[in-house]
Amino acid sequence: MTDRSKNVEEVLAPGTRIEEFVIERALQSGGFGVTYLAEDRSLGRRVAIKEYLPREWGARRADGSVGPRSSSFEEDYRWGLTRFLEEARTLARLDHARIVRVHRVIEAWGTAYMVMEHVEGRNLEETLQAEGPWPEARVRGVLEALLPGVELVHGAGLIHRDVKPANVMLRADGTPVLIDFGAARYAAGVHSRSLTSVLTPGYAPHEQYHQTAGKQGPWTDVYALGAVAYRALSGRKPVEAPARVESAARKQADPLTPLTQAAAGEVSAGFGAAVTSALALWPEGRPRDVSTWRAQWDAGAAPAPSPSPSPARPVPSPPRREGDDSHAAGQGQLAALVAFLVLVATGAVGLLVTGQRAASSSGGRVADLSPEAGLSPGEDDAIRRAVTEEEAERQRLAAEAQADAEAAEAARRSAEEAERQRLAAEARADAEAVAAARREAEAADVPRPDPPAPAPARPDPSRPVRRAGEVFGDCPSCPEMVVVPAGTFRMGSPASEQNRRDTEGPQRRVTLRSFALGVTEVTFDEWEACVRGGGCGGYRPGDEGWGRGTRPVINVNWDDARTYVSWLSAETGAVYRLPSESEWEYAARAGSTTPFHTGATISMDQANYDGNYVYGSGRRGTSRGRTTPVGTFAPNPFGLYDVHGNVWEWVEDCWHGSYRGAPSDGRAWTVGGDCGRRVLRGGSWLYAPRYLRSAARSGGSTGLRRSLAGFRVARTLD
Repeated sequence: MTDRSKNVEEVLAPGTRIEEFVIERALQSGGFGVTYLAEDRSLGRRVAIKEYLPREWGARRADGSVGPRSSSFEEDYRWGLTRFLEEARTLARLDHARIVRVHRVIEAWGTAYMVMEHVEGRNLEETLQAEGPWPEARVRGVLEALLPGVELVHGAGLIHRDVKPANVMLRADGTPVLIDFGAARYAAGVHSRSLTSVLTPGYAPHEQYHQTAGKQGPWTDVYALGAVAYRALSGRKPVEAPARVESAARKQADPLTPLTQAAAGEVSAGFGAAVTSALALWPEGRPRDVSTWRAQWDAGAAPAPSPSPSPARPVPSPPRREGDDSHAAGQGQLAALVAFLVLVATGAVGLLVTGQRAASSSGGRVADLSPEAGLSPGEDDAIRRAVTEEEAERQRLAAEAQADAEAAEAARRSAEEAERQRLAAEARADAEAVAAARREAEAADVPRPDPPAPAPARPDPSRPVRRAGEVFGDCPSCPEMVVVPAGTFRMGSPASEQNRRDTEGPQRRVTLRSFALGVTEVTFDEWEACVRGGGCGGYRPGDEGWGRGTRPVINVNWDDARTYVSWLSAETGAVYRLPSESEWEYAARAGSTTPFHTGATISMDQANYDGNYVYGSGRRGTSRGRTTPVGTFAPNPFGLYDVHGNVWEWVEDCWHGSYRGAPSDGRAWTVGGDCGRRVLRGGSWLYAPRYLRSAARSGGSTGLRRSLAGFRVARTLD
């Protein structure tokens, strides 16, 4: 067979015309195609064009057209071309500011061209090479901006398959855009044809090297995103997956240096554990999707199990192609590679970078080992025993965890029942005492005068009576407070609400006493007063270069917020605190039952959020990319500003996954749940409007400081 690629330039020459587009130069050449910078002569703009040119199957001909490398690759080439066209059309229907926009697709010259937005700026790899490692807050900011776009792609049934710093463009304002979707493929189904040439070492998980090593899906991109985080935090690219597999097969230490050692700066425990989880060697050890991974950032929890791969992981030898002179010479190395891959695939070697013990995909059964594996009967028996013991230990730990959870739930129910009975007994005793007193008075036939009217309360000038809606301040540098009226409301969201999550229910009625709440989020000026007054630990949080003054204070964690309210209480003699979650939602709703106090939707002239997204019938806007000074937008009916957007706001409550068992009297829920993680409310400047809903909830580690989070204070009224 003739190789049609010989003596032919791989890339198209400058000046080549593809319909109305004229090639200026090649930008990037990869395993699946070539990306060009081109001019759109019809609209007078620059675009990026991805040409389908798979190196494994295709080649350019002398006339510039593209076709199969040889007749033996004809079926593979046509299959890949069909997928390229389907995926380009799917991507063209996705409109998101964080993924490159696809304008059109062209079929010509035996191949296809994906015409995309040309993103001006410098890619993340170039930026990291110039600046060195980034701090955690900056890495998180870029990833948090990208994840909604990646989630949208996954929701369309696609996976990117080549996420890496070079494919993350940073616009002039620092906002990231994920580019180069020419290697995308449908996540559903497993095709027999190999696509292993479409990968970037260090950022590609093992399943991209060997199709039988595991089904590809959103977890494949999660690995790559974790690798991007590792590169940005440590300044070095992660070790390639095959080298890690080989070390595991030889029972050697993972050559990937743990992030806690590799990172150039401090990395929080939750985020570090999440990055490590994303870089788990096997798919079932990673979070199943980007939303699950994002939830681990603050929680630092063990990864949720991924969809189970196929029961067995045989690693077949690559098919022999005509003209492949290296096939015979590499037989010995290939046999050794197959041997250690079989060991790892069957679960015999369980060294995962997460430090978590994962169950073998074969349920603890060691697959039959070929003679090429070079294992003695004793080694084979040892491996079988190790796998059996590992599976037994996994089951024991799972049973213990289940028993602990059941015991905790039983204790909670018992405590609640005891409290209910105590209150009922007290109520019965009070009623009986009143009845006994009445009977005694009647028996003595003693006339019972009406009780004297209570004396009118004498106002205390130092503690004036506050009325609903009144705005006051306890000191010149104290936050301005507004009195929130007492009332009852329905907390949480109905099942019919768009983008509702299970954590927002079940809905329940909550009755609250009157209290005071900060008119705005605590500002940098107000925080600085605490520092000058000898409080807040002397900590002066960074402002990301956005300015201080009346902007909401950011980069403060829950513990920081508590130190502020403690100082404020000592300074004023009043009881300042963080609001409870129910107080916060009651005040944010201000009598409304719609997703926002503004109604069924919200707009960029009503709140500060990521305007690239819309909610309901809302309209798209231009994202500000930073906080805005407090009070920029109109207040809600209770006189509170920025309850939707600007920054997430810490509240007192521990994180619980639902409202089952929550107090119904407005108190903070500080028993049970995860008290190392506290609730955040209101959304932020970087989040889509669905996160700004009155019922939307999030949570964060008490020690985590972020540019997305601040707080407002509550005050108990006398």
